[in-house]
Amino acid sequence: MNRLNDYQLVKYIGTDDPLALRRGKIYAGRRLKKGWYGIVDETNEEYAYPPELFDVVERDNVRCVVDALQLGEKTLLTLDNRPPLIGYDKYEIDGQLYDPIIVYDAPKGIGFKATGNFKGKTVKFVNMMPRRAVKINDAIFQTQPGIFRLRKTGVQRGTACSYIVTLKKWHCFSLEQRTQSFADCLRGALVEGETLDYSNQCFTVHGQSYAFTYCLEAYRNSAHIRCFVEDGRPTTAFLHRLGYEGALRWVRRNCPGRLPSIEKAMSNPEMVSAYPNPTDRFDQIVREVKSYQKWRSPERDPRIDGEYDPPLPPVNKYPTEEERQQYKQICRKYGIQINEDI
Repeated sequence: MNRLNDYQLVKYIGTDDPLALRRGKIYAGRRLKKGWYGIVDETNEEYAYPPELFDVVERDNVRCVVDALQLGEKTLLTLDNRPPLIGYDKYEIDGQLYDPIIVYDAPKGIGFKATGNFKGKTVKFVNMMPRRAVKINDAIFQTQPGIFRLRKTGVQRGTACSYIVTLKKWHCFSLEQRTQSFADCLRGALVEGETLDYSNQCFTVHGQSYAFTYCLEAYRNSAHIRCFVEDGRPTTAFLHRLGYEGALRWVRRNCPGRLPSIEKAMSNPEMVSAYPNPTDRFDQIVREVKSYQKWRSPERDPRIDGEYDPPLPPVNKYPTEEERQQYKQICRKYGIQINEDI
């Protein structure tokens, strides 16, 4: 039940006035008598407005500021409700972004380094990861020629995601030159607080609370080559397995229903820790799915089961108990329904 002086998020739908209220903007309305709202307008003064000028806004990632306390260069805000637990790395107030500061023993409190009058304002909890990913990917497409496809995979909400970049043949430049150009592109797209790491044979952009990993593969229709930077120099290496695009085509052709469980496994923290490189992680998951497929169909695929594949369990009409247990372990790991007839 709403009480007097409770705060409610409202959107102004009246006439736009730069010296009062802006049409379409969300305000923190303090409930007054007869349903009116006390709104801190564009002059930073609170005035009463009738309810027919506003639409009530459902809560998602926005909170109202009930009280503000200045502590030197820092500000502690008391909100009308607890802030979200995850999914954000910035506070947005009146279009300005602020870096969060940890606040102890204040369930409804947030802090940041700034000064000003914030009482009666609205705080939006912003996840910067999607914004930065879009800008970096735009820079890649604008500056790097011959990109066949950029795929997103291994998404961990609000913290990390991976991209597989596949290059087409481009005879004007060597792969080493294109690898160096890709590294320079990522380095040039960095903003303050971000760093670029070349470990695990991939490119990782580390932000304050997020990370983007890019894997560079080349020649999708012939040799599968990984491109990376090692000891400060662009390097290439042959993959003794299917590349990401080839493995993805195999999954789509043979077991398309497994794609959701494979994508879920790509974000599994244990798999991320065991296989930091996303292409190695995807290859390992597909190998286990292929093992599962072999129990279902004894026919071999010569394009997939080539000389570079590791030895797989023999295909028997009646698998051993050890093979049954391994099959069940794979099914439980990736959420596959167990066939008790195997």
